[in-house]
Amino acid sequence: MGKNRQIKLNIQKRAQEFWEWFKKNEQEIIDFKNNQETIFKSLSEKLYSVHPSLSFAFYEQLKKGKREIILSPNGDKVAIPFLNILCKEMPELERIDVIPYKPRIPISDCLKPIEVKNTLFDPNRAKFVLFAKDPLIYIIFFVEGYEDKQKKETIETCVILLLDQLIGEYNAMTKIGDIMIQPADTPLEEGKKYPVKYLPLAFDETIKKIENRRNKTN
Repeated sequence: MGKNRQIKLNIQKRAQEFWEWFKKNEQEIIDFKNNQETIFKSLSEKLYSVHPSLSFAFYEQLKKGKREIILSPNGDKVAIPFLNILCKEMPELERIDVIPYKPRIPISDCLKPIEVKNTLFDPNRAKFVLFAKDPLIYIIFFVEGYEDKQKKETIETCVILLLDQLIGEYNAMTKIGDIMIQPADTPLEEGKKYPVKYLPLAFDETIKKIENRRNKTN
């Protein structure tokens, strides 16, 4: 048996063990607020056994009587195939919807200012430039305060989280080649900066162009 095949079977085994535990504890997971600390600890440990980077998030409210849970590779590209296999092995769950990767959220929610470590990050005042180099997309963000060395790390974290929200975590991890951040007043040699509220549309249109080009050459 090839090495890659053996690795895949090992991941599948861990995934199946995870779902066996999950189904056995499905009701407790749905009612996690009754014993949150214990459920979260157990779920974290079980996900860790599949891959150390995997994490989860619960939606606060039930949706049509179902509990929604997001599973995420937490920015670790190495964990992507582990999450994909985990979700492929998922059994039918009656009252839980498992969502692989953090989904896009409505633009109005993405643009709310947040304060992290005494740094105010206002997405409404950020701008971007996007360009494609098949098969990936590259983005430059222009953000107020990025010239301040004490704010750089916090702003970088906020921009990464914002990108996940605007285009979805899977897209951000697999279709973005790189992102750069520059101070807001950094001049452009050519092109135009756009408010980040237009980034989802620009991303979708660029992906379509890349796919159309590919189809024409095949």
